[in-house]
Amino acid sequence: MDFWGKTSKWVFGLVVLSSYPAAADWTMYLGDPAHSSYLPAETELNPSNLSQLQQLWRLNIGAPIASGVTAFNGTLYFGAWDGYLYSVNSATGDVIWKVFLGVAPAPKEADCQPSIGVTAQPVVSGDAVYAGGGDSAVYALDRSSGHILWRTPLADPQSGAYLWPSLLLDHGAIYIGIASLGDCPLVRGGVARISLNNPSHPLVRYLVPEGALGAGIWSTPAMDEQNSLLYVTTGNADVQDAASGIGGAPCWRSMPQRWRFAPGSLSRLRISIPIAIGVLRQRCFRLLMATNTLRLTARMGSCTC
Repeated sequence: MDFWGKTSKWVFGLVVLSSYPAAADWTMYLGDPAHSSYLPAETELNPSNLSQLQQLWRLNIGAPIASGVTAFNGTLYFGAWDGYLYSVNSATGDVIWKVFLGVAPAPKEADCQPSIGVTAQPVVSGDAVYAGGGDSAVYALDRSSGHILWRTPLADPQSGAYLWPSLLLDHGAIYIGIASLGDCPLVRGGVARISLNNPSHPLVRYLVPEGALGAGIWSTPAMDEQNSLLYVTTGNADVQDAASGIGGAPCWRSMPQRWRFAPGSLSRLRISIPIAIGVLRQRCFRLLMATNTLRLTARMGSCTC
């Protein structure tokens, strides 16, 4: 299957439109841990002058780019489906370095999601850039040279696992969701926390019981720093028994459920999770909204859809 050819409408090159000096750095997905997409230092661009923007340069790397672009100190960082993380001069469009971070194994079934490389948008902090690889591992690289400082595997790519979300960096820790390449097969979804002081010992909170599959996190976690809440969503609505492969259709019931955690450990940080998963062994879930807050609720017992 010529998957890259079929996705030619996706971005194959990076186009920079600029008539003004850069206002500030953009170090992570949507700008900050809360995903505000707000850059208070940007005062040059407004609706009246956007039509005056002109192409400064164009870079075609020859592979699809699904990753967002991170900007720091005159350099752009992004991943591509060829498995490389790129560092590019923002003024000239010249590639400073590129480092291979892996490609997901090809699935056994021909009609499944084909193998791809890096989708996650990287995070920059200090002299390091952090990125999710196509091999279901998180990498720390020297921002100037691209030298790999450490690598932390979070899941087995041979099982079908894949890191779709971008990375969230908050108070010295990286948060990222674990999902499948294309639910073909399903994997056990979860959210991982990697302390920058101890990256070799990541903490993972799975969203389905041991022996179950599903609840993969495809989107990027968001942090409510004021209330110490981490928000994640799941990308599939069914849960499957790992042994039998039998799942259930979504069914809506309720019982409050919140995990309590404090900064520094996934055993103590409070996490509120908007999620709709389904029926497994008489467990039912429902997505609720209250006072602009999404939270997971569930009730044990028989399910009636």
